[in-house]
Order: sequence, then C-alpha cells, then structure tokens
Amino acid sequence: MSAPLIDIRGLHVSLPPGSDRPYAVENLSMTLAPGEIVCVVGESGSGKSLTARAMMGLLPEPRVRASKGQILFAGQDLLTLTRAERRRLCGEQLSMVFQEPMTALNPLMTVGRQIEEVLIVHSDLGPAERRERILALLAEVQLPDPPRIMASFPHQLSGGQRQRAMIAMALIMDPKVLVADEPTTALDVTTQAQILRLIRELQDRHGTGVMFITHDFGVVAEIADRIVVMQHGRVIETGEADQILNRPEAPYTRALIRAIPSLTPRPRARAEARGLMKVDGLTKTYRMGGWPAKTREVHAVRDVDFTLRRGETLGIVGESGSGKSTVARMLVRLIQPDAGVIDLDGIDLAGLSKAALKPYRRRVQMVFQDPYASLNPRRRVGDIIAEGPVTQGAPHAKAQARARELLGLVGLKPDMAERYPHEFSGGQRQRIGLARALAMDPEVLVADEPVSALDVSVQAQVLELLAEIRERLGLSIVFITHDLRVAAQVCDTIAVMSKGEIVEHGPVADVFADPQHAYTRELLASIPGREWQIPELAEAASA
Repeated sequence: MSAPLIDIRGLHVSLPPGSDRPYAVENLSMTLAPGEIVCVVGESGSGKSLTARAMMGLLPEPRVRASKGQILFAGQDLLTLTRAERRRLCGEQLSMVFQEPMTALNPLMTVGRQIEEVLIVHSDLGPAERRERILALLAEVQLPDPPRIMASFPHQLSGGQRQRAMIAMALIMDPKVLVADEPTTALDVTTQAQILRLIRELQDRHGTGVMFITHDFGVVAEIADRIVVMQHGRVIETGEADQILNRPEAPYTRALIRAIPSLTPRPRARAEARGLMKVDGLTKTYRMGGWPAKTREVHAVRDVDFTLRRGETLGIVGESGSGKSTVARMLVRLIQPDAGVIDLDGIDLAGLSKAALKPYRRRVQMVFQDPYASLNPRRRVGDIIAEGPVTQGAPHAKAQARARELLGLVGLKPDMAERYPHEFSGGQRQRIGLARALAMDPEVLVADEPVSALDVSVQAQVLELLAEIRERLGLSIVFITHDLRVAAQVCDTIAVMSKGEIVEHGPVADVFADPQHAYTRELLASIPGREWQIPELAEAASA
C-alpha cells in the first residue's frame, strides 16, 4: 500500500475552561490514502468539523487549539508549521470546501476574481493564463456558460452552482488532499447527486484524497471507501464502508443507522374526507430588471391546485427553485399571490387585506427552515413564543404561562424560557420554532424544510414530535422538503413541483411505488444511497 497522505496521531483539540468537556477532539487517530474517500460521520458536537479545521489551520486559537498529537502530511507535522508555511501548504496541497458557500464566498467579488486570487498567491501565471485555467475548471465542474459564471457574484448563482464554484476554487491548484465539510447538506436530491458524482469523478481523475464530513448516511453509502464514526470528540468505530454500513458493531453507530428514515412509506390512517384548505390557481411571477435593461419575468409558481384535508400531512417536494417555499410563504401570506384562491373553511385568505387578514393569521402558522435566522437573538425564548398571542390580545401573563407549557410539550424544560436562542442547539431551536407556531393554536401548520440541516438522530426526534403533536392537536400540515426519505415517513399525500408547477400529486405510497412523471422518476433515482438496503438492527443502548 502507498503511504498515507494524511496521518493523524493522537490529536487533542482543547476547549476553553468552563466548557462541558475539556476536549472537542480527544485522542483521534486516522489516515487518508491517495485516491481514497474517508467519510467522517457523527452528530453535531462530535468533533468532525474541528478535526478538519485543525488540519487546515482554521481553529479559533488560542481558546480552541490543537494541544496534543500530530497531523502528518508528506512527513511534516502540520501543527508545528509557522502561519506562513501553513498558509502556503494549505493553498497548494490541501484545500477545503465549506458547508455554506454563501457565507464562505465574498459577496462583493465576482466568482472568477475569488478563484483567481488563489492563482495570484500560489502561482506565477499571467492574467490570460489564469483566465484560461479558471474557465477550463468551471467547465470541468459542469457549470453552464463558464464566462457568465466567472463574471457573476455569488448571490446571482443557485445553491448548487455556488457549491460547484467552491469546489472549483478548492481544486484550482490540483491539491493532494480535499476536505469537504457537509458540502451537500442543504441541497436538493438531484443537485446533491450531481455534486457527489462530481467529487467522485474529480477524485478519480486527479488521485486526490478526500475527507468527506457528513451526517447523512445516504451520502456515505454513495461515495465512502472507509468510514470514521465520531461521538463527543472520540472515534467510536472505524472500518471499510461495507462493514460499517451493513455490520456495525458500536451501539452508537447502530443507533445512528436506525434513525435513518426508510424509503418505504408508512401505512397511514385515513384523514377526514372534508377539505380544510383548498388552493386553486395559485400564481406568483417576479419581474426583474427594467430600464435600461430588458425586464425579465420569472414564473415562480403557476396555477398550483391542491386540497389539504383535516388531519392530513401534504408533502411538497422538488428541486431548489421549483417554487416550494414560495407556495409556503403565500399560504401564510408572507408573499401576496398574483392570482388564485387560498380557501380556508370558506374564507379566501389570498383576497383579504392585511388588516382583514389579522384575525385569521393564527389559523395558519409556519415553522421556518433556519430557526436561528427566524428567532430574534435579542429576545428571550419565552417572549418569542408569547409574542403572537400577545399581539392577538392575550394577557401577557397568560401568554407567558402558555409559552412555558409549550416548551414542555416540545420536549424542553419550562425554565428554558429565560434563555436566548444562541444558548440552544440546532435541534432545540427547531423545537422552539415549533412551539412558537403552536402558541397560536393553528389549524394548519406550514413546515418549510424543518429538518434539512439536522443530524439523523435529532431529525428523527423532531419528526416524531411533529407526528405526536399532529395526532394530539388534530393539525393539518403542509410539509416542504427535498428529502424524499423524510417525505416517505411523514406525508400522507405528496405533490411534486417542477419549475413552479405541480407535475404529480397523489398518495405517497402510490407515487413512490409507481411514479408517473419523468421528473418524479428522476428525483427518486437521485436519492443518495438508494441502492443501500438499511440493515434491520436489533435494539441496543447508545454508547
């Protein structure tokens, strides 16, 4: 066997005094060989990303630092290099793709200029040669119209295009090691499949060693050669992909795999025949540009029709840009439809003015995709949950008492009402967002990608909580998602959207078993790890 590209020996990453544990990463050892993809998996807080950042010299030192161990690359211990030596090495030989390209890319610079910076610092190429190389690499990562992409700013690209641009930037110096930190977490299944295929192709072509950090076992099943499972900063289990995926030994690994939603839809109880919300001809068009440029129209949603019955969960699935979230925001009137009817028990919500709509707002509430962005960081959680009822006229003391009661309902302690959003984990913040929506005693809950960025175990808890609350309160739910495994387990009926239109609609079991539309078949075929049969594992206590 060839010598490993990366050899991590006994790595310890220290946390500041007063943290919940002394080390974020404790006594970690692993290797990465040329041409190998090693997937590092585990829940949030397991130390995956800090391991990668220690390798790349991106730890927030001195409070969080690599205090013990070695990270060997080509015989050099990266932890002993100066900042200048580390910067030169990481730009040329080691590179990283970050989870969220919109925050990693400079919004004030074009994509081409940002990629060119790497070449300016690490090569002697002239302007014409740099441009030629950038255009060739943008084409290699399968971006359409490379000259246009090169001249675009990050906000002008889709999520998948930004991620491809990040991969191009990481590969521009042909590095020996590529670290990919959750690069597909928030992408829809078709884009996710394209990015995974691209990483595998580029890795095969260039012989790059890839450390792929993820919590998605479908992604792991799709691309991993070896797997390292981490929990609380320690390696719990490591081995070949086949062994870890199909014959895991550690109770923690088995618990993670059991939490993966199955693609086989669950049997569903029949919902009431009577419709609660009827949507007819819902349409939204955005117009961009104008004098002196030509006005461009984007048909975000076109003539969308569906009926939501009492006690039913309707899933809306599709790629980014298909119109799912626009429909969700129109249902709660965060966006005004251009045309169409949103009939809620005989009341057309789409036709009401803002003042006339106010008494009906409580009946349709929303849980947002990113609770950290949708919760006010300056207000305590109890005040955030109580704000809606107080606005509707409820006494402040009664609303606060109800907020504490709802925190208990969603599995949090009532005294957590005095904390601020930043003091909670991602899964806990999603529970708070759910409690805020439930405070209004809604009849319809619109959930827009509520579990897309959560670990599989936390995701399973939130989905189970939603199911319990639906049964207990008799809620009807519109569930927006790009994760078809989640849709199979949560939804009664499903609507598939493409380019603003519903192309297929029916019971989830029927759509999954016999999809009628080519686009639906493409979505189902793109699910990462679709061919992997999740093993039936006996119950075991977590490690």
